[in-house]
Amino acid sequence: PGHNLRFGAIYNEREVGSEIFQQTATTVPQVPLSSISRVFNYEDVGGYGSDTELRFLVLDFPSAKAAFNFGSDFQPFRGPGRATWVVTEETAGAYGEYNLVTLLKDHDFRLNLGTRFVETKIAGLGWLSSTVSNTETNSYTNLLPSLSVAYDVKSNVVLRAGASRTMTRPSLVSLAPVKAYSNVNLTVTGGNSQLEPLVSNNLDTITEALDRQPNLSGRTEIWRWALPSVGERPLFGFGWHGFFTTDWAGPAHTVYTRLGLTAHAHNALLQYALTVGVVGAAIAVALYLRLIVRAARVVRHYQGSVGLFPLLYASYAVLNSVTEYGVIAPDSHFLLFVVAVAAAGPGRRDALTLNRSFVPFRPEVSSAL
Repeated sequence: PGHNLRFGAIYNEREVGSEIFQQTATTVPQVPLSSISRVFNYEDVGGYGSDTELRFLVLDFPSAKAAFNFGSDFQPFRGPGRATWVVTEETAGAYGEYNLVTLLKDHDFRLNLGTRFVETKIAGLGWLSSTVSNTETNSYTNLLPSLSVAYDVKSNVVLRAGASRTMTRPSLVSLAPVKAYSNVNLTVTGGNSQLEPLVSNNLDTITEALDRQPNLSGRTEIWRWALPSVGERPLFGFGWHGFFTTDWAGPAHTVYTRLGLTAHAHNALLQYALTVGVVGAAIAVALYLRLIVRAARVVRHYQGSVGLFPLLYASYAVLNSVTEYGVIAPDSHFLLFVVAVAAAGPGRRDALTLNRSFVPFRPEVSSAL
């Protein structure tokens, strides 16, 4: 057991570049073809090419390079559409951390708390023409805290939890301030020196032991990109099956282009808002609440498994609504929802009392009479 403090600093500089050279070919007179070519003899093992020409005239590269002075005067190939560039990245940072190892109820407990401050400077050099250069710069700073704890419940069981902020810088190639043109598919590609790093907030808890991630298997990303679409048709939505369609150009194109095809919003409230708008979502919430209130009243006044059914289904409906599309939809889930609401009854105490006081027919009583 014990604790300690650590501090440090770091500096790094790296450079990546690409340079294309060219040489203007000069026609050299009196260079006979025979001096820069040779005959390639094809070895026809098995005699399968007996009816074809087995000798080919090919270029003799060493002789051709010497005849045309190839490689003697290479010049940089610069300008628009030419991949001649240099990107320099300079990073400086400092960090501090605190480590603690102690006993908590006779079990090991470990804690690591730290933070890192990083400053990044980018300089990208490209060429507007063969002689005019273009230098673009960018800089940003990031504070990256982290916390990690571990507790040994048993000798072979460890509970871990952690929270951190991390960053991933763009590759230096993607920062090159140049453009490239393709004559094949008529496209233009290039880098952007103003790209910012990808910063993420991470939470690692018991979900790691369950082989699940805090983003609910990607559902939070669907919520993130689908939520702004509610504002397009806020009152009455896009209709049943009107938002999540198989059409990539449809209303859900923003979600599809980033995450791929998905069948629904994986959240009942968001699904209702997209389908039937804020008005329909409010009605759905009211139906949920009414079902819960009635179901609780039924359990209180009516014993047995039949009395538990509305409350059990109401619990399922609420839990299902967190990560799925809900039970108020044109499918079998809605049929069970209607049955649960009907089983909950109108909620009148006298009606429940009447049902509870009902005595079924017993043969032994009848025979005694």
